[in-house]
Amino acid sequence: MNSLRDEIHSGEFRQSRHYPVARSVERVAAQTFMRLNPDTEWPPVNGHFADVYRLASWRLLTPLETVAALDYETLTASSWAALPDDQREAWFEHVRGTNSRLSRTRIGRFTAEVITTLST
Repeated sequence: MNSLRDEIHSGEFRQSRHYPVARSVERVAAQTFMRLNPDTEWPPVNGHFADVYRLASWRLLTPLETVAALDYETLTASSWAALPDDQREAWFEHVRGTNSRLSRTRIGRFTAEVITTLST
Protein backbone atom coordinates (compact mmCIF):
# COMPACT_ATOMS: atom_id res chain seq x y z
CA MET A 1 0.00 0.00 0.00
CA ASN A 2 1.27 3.46 -0.87
CA SER A 3 2.44 5.09 2.35
CA LEU A 4 1.70 8.56 0.93
CA ARG A 5 -2.04 7.99 0.63
CA ASP A 6 -4.25 9.87 3.05
CA GLU A 7 -7.73 9.42 1.58
CA ILE A 8 -10.15 6.53 1.33
CA HIS A 9 -11.92 6.38 -2.02
CA SER A 10 -15.48 5.26 -2.72
CA GLY A 11 -14.38 1.90 -4.18
CA GLU A 12 -12.80 0.97 -0.84
CA PHE A 13 -15.99 2.04 0.88
CA ARG A 14 -17.96 -0.37 -1.32
CA GLN A 15 -15.58 -3.30 -0.77
CA SER A 16 -14.86 -2.91 2.92
CA ARG A 17 -16.76 -4.87 5.53
CA HIS A 18 -15.76 -2.12 7.98
CA TYR A 19 -18.28 0.29 6.47
CA PRO A 20 -21.77 -1.03 7.11
CA VAL A 21 -24.32 1.13 5.31
CA ALA A 22 -26.87 1.89 7.98
CA ARG A 23 -30.35 3.12 7.15
CA SER A 24 -29.43 6.62 8.28
CA VAL A 25 -26.44 6.71 5.91
CA GLU A 26 -28.56 5.43 3.03
CA ARG A 27 -31.36 7.92 3.80
CA VAL A 28 -28.98 10.91 3.92
CA ALA A 29 -27.18 9.76 0.76
CA ALA A 30 -30.49 9.36 -1.09
CA GLN A 31 -31.82 12.75 0.00
CA THR A 32 -28.57 14.48 -0.93
CA PHE A 33 -28.50 12.78 -4.34
CA MET A 34 -32.12 13.69 -5.09
CA ARG A 35 -31.56 17.33 -4.03
CA LEU A 36 -28.63 17.61 -6.41
CA ASN A 37 -30.28 15.56 -9.18
CA PRO A 38 -34.01 16.31 -8.90
CA ASP A 39 -35.14 14.41 -12.02
CA THR A 40 -33.49 11.11 -11.09
CA GLU A 41 -34.14 8.17 -8.78
CA TRP A 42 -32.05 6.72 -5.98
CA PRO A 43 -29.91 4.71 -6.25
CA PRO A 44 -28.29 5.74 -9.51
CA VAL A 45 -27.47 3.00 -12.00
CA ASN A 46 -23.74 3.58 -11.45
CA GLY A 47 -23.11 1.94 -8.06
CA HIS A 48 -19.77 3.69 -7.60
CA PHE A 49 -21.47 7.05 -8.04
CA ALA A 50 -23.94 6.09 -5.28
CA ASP A 51 -20.99 5.15 -3.06
CA VAL A 52 -19.61 8.68 -3.32
CA TYR A 53 -22.81 9.89 -1.64
CA ARG A 54 -22.80 7.02 0.87
CA LEU A 55 -19.18 7.68 1.84
CA ALA A 56 -19.86 11.40 2.36
CA SER A 57 -22.89 10.56 4.50
CA TRP A 58 -21.02 7.92 6.48
CA ARG A 59 -18.06 10.21 7.22
CA LEU A 60 -20.27 13.06 8.43
CA LEU A 61 -22.67 10.88 10.47
CA THR A 62 -20.11 8.61 12.16
CA PRO A 63 -18.28 9.57 15.39
CA LEU A 64 -14.81 11.05 14.83
CA GLU A 65 -12.97 8.27 16.68
CA THR A 66 -14.61 5.55 14.56
CA VAL A 67 -13.73 7.33 11.32
CA ALA A 68 -10.15 7.91 12.53
CA ALA A 69 -9.71 4.27 13.53
CA LEU A 70 -11.05 2.94 10.24
CA ASP A 71 -9.06 5.46 8.18
CA TYR A 72 -5.91 4.47 10.07
CA GLU A 73 -6.48 0.74 9.64
CA THR A 74 -7.40 1.04 5.95
CA LEU A 75 -4.57 3.38 5.00
CA THR A 76 -1.78 1.81 7.06
CA ALA A 77 -2.87 -1.85 7.34
CA SER A 78 -2.08 -1.55 11.06
CA SER A 79 -4.26 -1.99 14.13
CA TRP A 80 -5.77 1.12 15.74
CA ALA A 81 -5.61 -0.64 19.11
CA ALA A 82 -1.80 -0.84 18.81
CA LEU A 83 -1.44 2.88 18.02
CA PRO A 84 -0.13 4.88 21.02
CA ASP A 85 -2.56 7.46 22.39
CA ASP A 86 -0.22 10.35 21.62
CA GLN A 87 -0.30 9.43 17.90
CA ARG A 88 -4.09 9.12 17.75
CA GLU A 89 -4.55 12.89 17.99
CA ALA A 90 -2.83 13.25 14.60
CA TRP A 91 -5.44 10.91 13.11
CA PHE A 92 -8.27 12.85 14.73
CA GLU A 93 -6.84 15.99 13.10
CA HIS A 94 -6.59 14.12 9.79
CA VAL A 95 -10.29 13.24 9.96
CA ARG A 96 -11.28 16.78 10.96
CA GLY A 97 -9.33 18.09 7.97
CA THR A 98 -10.77 15.54 5.57
CA ASN A 99 -14.31 16.23 6.78
CA SER A 100 -13.70 19.96 6.49
CA ARG A 101 -12.54 19.56 2.88
CA LEU A 102 -15.48 17.25 2.19
CA SER A 103 -17.93 19.81 3.57
CA ARG A 104 -16.61 22.38 1.07
CA THR A 105 -17.46 20.17 -1.92
CA ARG A 106 -20.91 20.33 -3.48
CA ILE A 107 -21.86 16.82 -2.35
CA GLY A 108 -20.41 17.34 1.13
CA ARG A 109 -22.12 20.69 1.61
CA PHE A 110 -25.53 19.29 0.64
CA THR A 111 -24.91 16.19 2.78
CA ALA A 112 -24.21 18.40 5.81
CA GLU A 113 -27.40 20.37 5.09
CA VAL A 114 -29.47 17.17 4.90
CA ILE A 115 -27.98 15.95 8.20
CA THR A 116 -28.77 19.29 9.85
CA THR A 117 -32.34 19.20 8.51
CA LEU A 118 -32.92 15.65 9.76
CA SER A 119 -31.54 16.37 13.22
CA THR A 120 -33.80 19.37 13.86
